[in-house]
Amino acid sequence: MGTGGVAAAGPAQAGQTRTITCGTMSGVNSDDHRLIVSNCTGPTGGYGSFQGPMHSSFTVHWASGKSTEVSFTTHTVGARKSSCAGQVKMTGKVTETSINSFGKSFSGSVCIDSTHHVTLAPGTRIKF
Repeated sequence: MGTGGVAAAGPAQAGQTRTITCGTMSGVNSDDHRLIVSNCTGPTGGYGSFQGPMHSSFTVHWASGKSTEVSFTTHTVGARKSSCAGQVKMTGKVTETSINSFGKSFSGSVCIDSTHHVTLAPGTRIKF
């Protein structure tokens, strides 16, 4: 499903930004369901959740009490290049966050099956 992560140690140096990455994603991408990202680095508390469905933006509420809002566009990965059925690549930006000294870009590649269950594409990580 996902790979493990190592938490970033200490605060970022002045003028330096770090990336938050999450190695696992799970949940159902539909109304009234929450999606979970876990195995996360940085001052996240290790995991976060957000309300489905993922359309063009969502706000992750981290276990640490912080939050990060992202906006993104998607494109479907072709069957010959995909490592799963229904693979979608997301790219965008962090539009608002309560976490200091972390990056402002967003990307990820997810698998969405016919029942709307979501996982990260094998060997990938969500990056904030």
